[in-house]
Amino acid sequence: MAALEAKLKSIDTQASGAKQKREGKAASKAASKTARVSSKDEVNQHPTILALEKAAKRRKIEMTDEERQKAAHDLILQMKKVVIQDNESNIARKPALQKLLNLDPVTKELRRIPIQDHFIESGGCTALADWLYPLPDGTYPNVKVVSEMLHVVDTMHIEAVFLEKEPKLVRTVKVYAKNRANMPQV
Repeated sequence: MAALEAKLKSIDTQASGAKQKREGKAASKAASKTARVSSKDEVNQHPTILALEKAAKRRKIEMTDEERQKAAHDLILQMKKVVIQDNESNIARKPALQKLLNLDPVTKELRRIPIQDHFIESGGCTALADWLYPLPDGTYPNVKVVSEMLHVVDTMHIEAVFLEKEPKLVRTVKVYAKNRANMPQV
């Protein structure tokens, strides 16, 4: 019986020692966490709020007028280069895939509101029309390219002055509007 009591006593002391170790670790973790938070001068702020504030600061970085003009000019050059590559591939009876391969980066740039005005003023309506215009053999560009570009054109704020100055975009969009029955995806 004495041996059993001694064994129980040793188990109790081991259990209480383990409990003290756990409590000590938890207290040290809490202390180090508090020290980290207070060292960042971000006391009492939720991590999600901090992440949102950092994202807002990144978004507020504005482009200068020169950077917007350069970005619009570069985009127009890239779009024209892609059209030329696709036309050359089509003439050589090869698949014209450059518009499809460059669709995501081009549409991403076109959706950037700061460069849209400069893009339109720099002749972007012609570049948009060239992307929608049929290939030299008379076939239309990929349906995904057409639908994405028409969606971008729809979301852009193009003034009537620019459409009158560069009527190719208006004519091309009208062709798609008339052929909508033949291309239900568009």
